[in-house]
Amino acid sequence: MYTVGDLIASFGGYLDYFVSTTPIDGNFQNYLATVRLRKAIGNVANALASDKFMESLHGTMSGFFRLGRWNLLLPFDQLTAELRRHSRLIESFDGAKLSTEPLGTGDKLWEVINAMKLTRGKVESEDQKNEDKGKTRLVSGTKALHLLLPDLVVPIDRKYTGAFFYRYDEDFERDNEQETFRLAFAIFRKIAKVVRPEVYVGTQRVHANPTKVIDNGIIAFVERARLKLRNDFAEMQTKEMAYSLFENRGRVDGDDLKDWFEAEAILRAKGGSQPKKPYSKRRRSSEAKVNIPASP
Repeated sequence: MYTVGDLIASFGGYLDYFVSTTPIDGNFQNYLATVRLRKAIGNVANALASDKFMESLHGTMSGFFRLGRWNLLLPFDQLTAELRRHSRLIESFDGAKLSTEPLGTGDKLWEVINAMKLTRGKVESEDQKNEDKGKTRLVSGTKALHLLLPDLVVPIDRKYTGAFFYRYDEDFERDNEQETFRLAFAIFRKIAKVVRPEVYVGTQRVHANPTKVIDNGIIAFVERARLKLRNDFAEMQTKEMAYSLFENRGRVDGDDLKDWFEAEAILRAKGGSQPKKPYSKRRRSSEAKVNIPASP
């Protein structure tokens, strides 16, 4: 099924999966503290003016949103100055809700994201020598705006949002990120209109605000799909091992029944499903001697 339709159809189930598989670690605690502080402050203008909130926002972006890796995020003073420099644009969205905004709001949000520069231009590390990560604005911009405008902006990343939308690294490059954001905003808006994420807010600690609820559903969708793929691959390997035992042991005494039971034992021990018995010369010869029982 198409990913968006599947997510919408089983949204509550995906949220349950997220809750059951997501530990609330220190970074998540910091994110939740930032959300509470933003709610207590009231409007976005006061949030931008508050050093306490901006410090919490910086810590959350660095830790929970992992932009502190490779010294990527701007230092607190520079990040705060950059966000405040665009305060008038950001404040224009105060009170806006994803489910009720027109599609054109996405284009206006992109103007803000594109104007802000929240990460460094050059990164030097063991893994990424001189990679120009700072030239892109999409990930850092949506994560900052998510903390400032939690009813409107869903945080975007490559690992989950990119996978859900079948976007690749090149879709997050400077020339393509506007189109990626336009697609994401349109689909987030569609999801919000149908599933009404606000009804889940507060039902679990991790469901901190409407846009995080959508983010949680997407993370769960991608994680479940990846787990299924890993399990399918492991089962395929186990089946191949069992088939090999049954088909290729090379016994000359025709004791296929014992071999088959050993193959089934391997699958049961590894939690795999029972494979269909392969039809081969060896099986035909054994069927003449013994009736192989059906798998339980």
